[in-house]
Amino acid sequence: MEKRKRTRVDFSIKVEIARPGDEFKCMDLRDLSMRGLYAYTRSPFNIGEDCDILIGLLDSNDEAVIGLKGVVVRRDDKGMGIQFTEIDADGFQHLRNIMYYNTGDPEKIDKELALPSFKP
Repeated sequence: MEKRKRTRVDFSIKVEIARPGDEFKCMDLRDLSMRGLYAYTRSPFNIGEDCDILIGLLDSNDEAVIGLKGVVVRRDDKGMGIQFTEIDADGFQHLRNIMYYNTGDPEKIDKELALPSFKP
């Protein structure tokens, strides 16, 4: 039974994740939502550990980078789930556009964003 309340999309790109003050490590992104992501890694961080996240996107000929902060909320033998704790306005717009395009249902994403409990 699916426990998630937010829409997730399969989004296979490279993502860079680091503990604060540490070097970024490149990982493969499995899926993404407006509230978090799952990244494949052989060395997942500990649950409760804060992290910095960089998601690089190609936008025409320029590269846009979504910079986020998050906390590890789950880990398993394939990787870790991270819940976002901070995102700037530009990053939020990029993330929302990714969700719009990949779900094919922008209204569903807008409804999720309108929920009183929504916090990125």
